[in-house]
Amino acid sequence: MKLTIVFADAEIEKAPEDGEIPLLDAYFYPDVEGRRGRPDIVHNALTILRSSLLWNHIDVAVCTEHGEIIIPEKNTFVQNYLDFISQVSSLLSGGESEGYKLTRMNFSDFIQSLHADKIVALSPDGDKISLRNEILTDGHTVLIIGAFSDGDYSSPVYELCDSSVSIDDRILTVPEVIMSVLHELNF
Repeated sequence: MKLTIVFADAEIEKAPEDGEIPLLDAYFYPDVEGRRGRPDIVHNALTILRSSLLWNHIDVAVCTEHGEIIIPEKNTFVQNYLDFISQVSSLLSGGESEGYKLTRMNFSDFIQSLHADKIVALSPDGDKISLRNEILTDGHTVLIIGAFSDGDYSSPVYELCDSSVSIDDRILTVPEVIMSVLHELNF
């Protein structure tokens, strides 16, 4: 079994050049409108995953809405949020980063490049079935988790996935989703 977790539609982008914080963050840039400026969502999710026993058994990718694929490295743990912002901003500017690698590719091409045997998307409107049974199968499974503050996927997730699963009747935050996935997988 191989599992890849893909965070889709991450609200990560560079901030205006005159800003103090190098990534657009809605807290530091209160005039940001819509689904933008939430790198904290990805940082929190990665911090939880990296702190779990599951981390050493999975691959992880973060896909932004602008075609950037950010791959966290296994051995480097950027726990501080401001360090995370600095490292990811450096990547998006074409520089180097300690702990992350960057590829530019549209979402569909990236998902297809993973050559998964099964693609499962988490969605509040998905089927109420066991996530554990759905993803712990032979072969390579990709689990797609939305990394945005509200709404639904803007990437063609539903067109690419084999199944859509709901893990709760409530709308959950991304950290709650990660904790539920860890619980469901007994990690």
